[in-house]
Amino acid sequence: MSSGAATLEKISYKELKHWGESGNARTRLPGFTAFQKSCKQILSGKQPPQFKGQERSLAEWRKPCAKALSMRLAALAENDIREFFEAYFEPYHVVEGKTTDAFFTGYFEMEIKGSRTKHGSYIYPVYGKPKDMKDGVPYLTRAEINRGALEGKGLAIAYTDDPVRLFFLQVQGSGRITLDDGTSMHLGFAAKNLRPYVSIGKYLKDSGKLKGNFITANDVMNWLRANTKVARAVMEKNQSYVFFKETGTDGPYGAAGVALTPEGSLAVDPSTTPLGTPVWVDTEVRWGEKTADKFYRLMTAQDTGTAIVGPLRGDIFFGYGPSAESAAGRTQSKGTLYVLLPKASKGHE
Repeated sequence: MSSGAATLEKISYKELKHWGESGNARTRLPGFTAFQKSCKQILSGKQPPQFKGQERSLAEWRKPCAKALSMRLAALAENDIREFFEAYFEPYHVVEGKTTDAFFTGYFEMEIKGSRTKHGSYIYPVYGKPKDMKDGVPYLTRAEINRGALEGKGLAIAYTDDPVRLFFLQVQGSGRITLDDGTSMHLGFAAKNLRPYVSIGKYLKDSGKLKGNFITANDVMNWLRANTKVARAVMEKNQSYVFFKETGTDGPYGAAGVALTPEGSLAVDPSTTPLGTPVWVDTEVRWGEKTADKFYRLMTAQDTGTAIVGPLRGDIFFGYGPSAESAAGRTQSKGTLYVLLPKASKGHE
């Protein structure tokens, strides 16, 4: 059955690559934790995920969600989670046209230094959503905002000392500011200006300014810091601009409206993969300079991203800290994506 350009091909769990293998503690638990958060929304009355041609009723989602929320995380073994999905869900292979090759990248909770007030080196504003933005209408470009188009409008929720990390905070779509008063501010996505997104990493590679087959976010940041005279102009080639809101203390929130779970939440294209859908990801991840490691995980679709387009794209949320930042910056891997849907009731097959 199709969902836009996607085709869902029903398979058995024996055909689900790596499903029957024993992994580590992170193979299924983070994804199940994330799924419980989405289940709370479904049980509170939110419309459950729906794939065209493979729709499931609210009742068909409520049954497994009620069971999932009755399972205490502290008491769960990996096999308990596997048996739960085998009892309540059926796997589908995501296909687009004739290809099954998915492409995975990674993101993390970016950390920058900042202040709630403008002073000293803290001069670069972190803006909240402007009141004059209109739904569906392109807003000011990054260059126009950098030239001061929003100054004096009371939109700055903080200031930072590092325009490069602020740029990457916008690419990530969420993050945290370590404030000069010793506290932290968690930032979530509030809006974007609906201008074209341009990968400046690709631009630097295509223009010969950075060389190599595998260019990481750190490579781009280091280039920008080494080329300060043109760094702003290069960043402005990406016209897309993200506005933020303060989200509280429990980490970044995704587009699904729940706090993201490291290695359990996946950013997807919601037009092809509805938010709240449990998925099985099979790819590779680079945790450092060493060779990529196999990465197969139960995850839940809970976020979106400007560059995440199509049914065979996924962006893995790695969490917070140096290890997460390293993995997110290095992950650019092919793989396979599967979705897990509640078993259809009799008479709905």
